[in-house]
Amino acid sequence: MKTFKKYASYALFALILVVFMFVIIMQLLGHKSYAVLSPSMSPTINTNALVYVDVYDDTQKQALVPGDIIAIETGGIPVMHRIVEIKDGKITTKGDANESLDAPITYDKVIGKVIFSIPLIGFFVSSKYILFVLIGIIGIIATTYYLFLEIKKEK
Repeated sequence: MKTFKKYASYALFALILVVFMFVIIMQLLGHKSYAVLSPSMSPTINTNALVYVDVYDDTQKQALVPGDIIAIETGGIPVMHRIVEIKDGKITTKGDANESLDAPITYDKVIGKVIFSIPLIGFFVSSKYILFVLIGIIGIIATTYYLFLEIKKEK
């Protein structure tokens, strides 16, 4: 039983460390994360997913092509939709689950290109209970660290 606890605490500690390293690296690389709050991109990106967006400058925005999924500034919560057409300096997008096209936008409304999404994680990020989630994570880290020290003492 001690061996199981030992390996379980190592695994939990490693998992938490990997998650924190991932978040830090993504931030250092200049990527932004957003929670998806609507089903407009289902099944490609589902509601409550966490998407990472590569923030583009004006030059990079010019390289966007139809089929790319982009984050669009809407004056509120960014929207992730697929580019269906680029014509005369205007970008027309559409959610995969939507039947109609969005109104064309200009390049200045584009935040960047969606590089990947993680299902269900956006729920926690956008939750009004995020403070409790963070306190829970800190508690898990503290418990894991304590277990790690106890295991070292047993050796």
